[in-house]
Amino acid sequence: METKSDSEQRSIQNSGSVLRLRRLVGSAVVVVSVGIASYAAGFAIAKQESDSKANIQQLKLQAKLCRKFNRGEVEAEDAAAGGKISGVHDILADLQTVQVELAKKRLVFVEEQPTIVKLKSQEAALKSLLKQRINGICNVVN
Repeated sequence: METKSDSEQRSIQNSGSVLRLRRLVGSAVVVVSVGIASYAAGFAIAKQESDSKANIQQLKLQAKLCRKFNRGEVEAEDAAAGGKISGVHDILADLQTVQVELAKKRLVFVEEQPTIVKLKSQEAALKSLLKQRINGICNVVN
């Protein structure tokens, strides 16, 4: 037969076991959390390194293209179309739209037609703007 003191002792031992188990679980959670945080930090660093290498490569290509542009070896549209000089995509898209429209209208109208004259004027203005933007970007790079 079990006495009250035996029962109390068993209860104290069980409480101690529960506390040890809680500490072990808590330690395991901390270890797993630290491991996950370390993995995430390592992944973030690797991504930043990859992004940095890509940015450096992009800048090198942009600088090379700017040198060619400044020497007159490549036109503004070609530089922008190469996708290597950022900040000019909208202008290039507008220019291409005007050039397509101009080509279509030339099939129907003569060069003196006001529609053709207007489109040629838009094309010239967009080419000039594109050249200015690329000059500005290339001056910053070089």
